[in-house]
Amino acid sequence: MDVNEYYNLMGQIPKDETWKMPVYNTFNNGVAQPITGAGRKASSSSVKSTGQQTNTAQPANDIYMNCNFVLTISDADTSGKNISAGFTKVSGIEAEWELESYEEGGYNGVHYFPKQLKYPHLVMEYGITHNAFFSTWFFNTVGGGISRLTMVLSMLGTAQTTVAAWQITDAYPVKYIGPDMNALSSEVAITRIEFVHSGIVPLS
Repeated sequence: MDVNEYYNLMGQIPKDETWKMPVYNTFNNGVAQPITGAGRKASSSSVKSTGQQTNTAQPANDIYMNCNFVLTISDADTSGKNISAGFTKVSGIEAEWELESYEEGGYNGVHYFPKQLKYPHLVMEYGITHNAFFSTWFFNTVGGGISRLTMVLSMLGTAQTTVAAWQITDAYPVKYIGPDMNALSSEVAITRIEFVHSGIVPLS
C-alpha cells in the first residue's frame, strides 16, 4: 500500500505535496504498528472509488431533471401542497372543431359552421412522482368517484426552466399503466397515464 491507496481508502489526503508516508507494517515485539500521520478530509473529487456504495440519491426537487414535462395539480387536496409528476413524453395537446355542414341552394359549395370543440386524450408517458396520488386518483375514478381537477402542464427547456405551459380543465384519468417494480427506488414511476378533459389553453 502506498500513500495514495491509503488515503483513498480512508477518505483523507495529505496536507501538502511534501508530506511523507509514515513507516507502517513494522513490528514492535511482534505487534504490527498502525499507519499514523496528519491528514485532512478529502474533497469528493479527490478520492477515487473503492467499490464501496455511496449515496447518490438526488434531492427531492431534482427528480425531474431528466423529464421534459412537469404536470402540476394545485387543488388535489386540502393540504395546500401541489401534487406534481415529471414525464418524458406527452401527446394530445390539441383541439379540433366539430363542424356542421350546410348546403345552400344555388351555391356550388358547402358552408361549414363550428359546432363544438373536441379534445383527444392527453397522454403522458415515462413519468416519475413522489407519491401514489395519480394511481389512487385513477382507481377512485374506476370505482365511480370521479374527481375533475385543473392541471398545469409545463414544458421544460435545457436549463429546467419553463418554456411553455398549458392549463387543462376538468381532467380525470381514464387509463393507467404502472411500472415494473423496483424496491431500491423511493419514487413512484408511471409508465403511461391518459386523461380526458374539457379544455386545454396555453398560458402566457
